[in-house]
This record gives sequence, structure tokens and C-alpha cells, in this order.
Amino acid sequence: MANPDKLIYPAFIQQDEEGIFGVYFPTLFPESGWDVPLTRGETKWKAIQDAKKDLAYALAGILYDNEELPEPIPIHRDGLSEGMEFMEIETSFEPYTEEIQ
Repeated sequence: MANPDKLIYPAFIQQDEEGIFGVYFPTLFPESGWDVPLTRGETKWKAIQDAKKDLAYALAGILYDNEELPEPIPIHRDGLSEGMEFMEIETSFEPYTEEIQ
């Protein structure tokens, strides 16, 4: 079981035509993660901060459904195209416990 105090999942961030930053988790959400961002933000910083919260919510939902947390599968960097910046998003349930419940 992963340590719920420190959960790290690979992601990439990309800015769209309108200047909005999206944070994508393609290996966590293989069906849609390359095309649909988990989080969007007007700044890179805001998108990353929101991704930490939204990732915690998504993982809590997986646990709520009595499923195991998925292992963080690496993103093959050769799969990233120009404009996609690799990163690892670290989150924890602790800051959002009251909201998640």
C-alpha cells in the first residue's frame, strides 16, 4: 500500500492556444489522460497547485470505491512532444481530509 501521506504521480503540463495550462496524468488515467487535463489554470503555478488537490480527490475516490491505489507508472519521455513539460505531482490526503469526507 502506498503511503497516503506522500503520493507522487508522473504528469505533464502543457499550455493551450488560449494560454491556459493543463496538467495531464496519462499513466494514471490511460483512457483519457493524454487528451484531457485533470486540472487547468491560468498560470503554471495555479495549475500545479490545483493538480495537487484534484489528484488527492481522484485518489480518494479510487479508495472510496474499495480499489487499490494505482502504482505510479512512469511516463516515457519520448512520448512527450514539444510543449509538454514532464513533472511529478506530489500530494497528500491530509490537507484535504475534511473536504474529501
